Amino acid sequence: MDLRLHETSINSTIPEELWQLTQLWRLDLFNTQLSGTLSPSVAKLTDLVYLLLRNADLTGTIPVSIANLTELVEVWFDGNEFVGAVPEGMCEHPALDDLTADCLASSGTSEPRVNCSCCQYCCDHSTGLCDKEV
Repeated sequence: MDLRLHETSINSTIPEELWQLTQLWRLDLFNTQLSGTLSPSVAKLTDLVYLLLRNADLTGTIPVSIANLTELVEVWFDGNEFVGAVPEGMCEHPALDDLTADCLASSGTSEPRVNCSCCQYCCDHSTGLCDKEV
């Protein structure tokens, strides 16, 4: 199942019912106006390959349970209000080839919004600019 809501004017929280769509392989919420946090129930989406959350206005921390999604190939966390760290378990996913987060020090601060030891792309939350990690 493929759910693409990118670039829509949805102004809501992510409904808990979404986590019951266990055959979902793509969740695209890029450039939406969602609010709230990313539920640890995201781990129920065991077939998920693409999790695209860039610029979705989500807050809080990235749930540790997301590291249990071993099919992930592409994950975009950047452009949200996430804080803390990308779960270390995600760094062990052999198929994950695009992990992006706000892990560059933001303009005017010396600290990144999100810590990530294995992101392929690190972004500056305040400017939206990203650098490829080498």
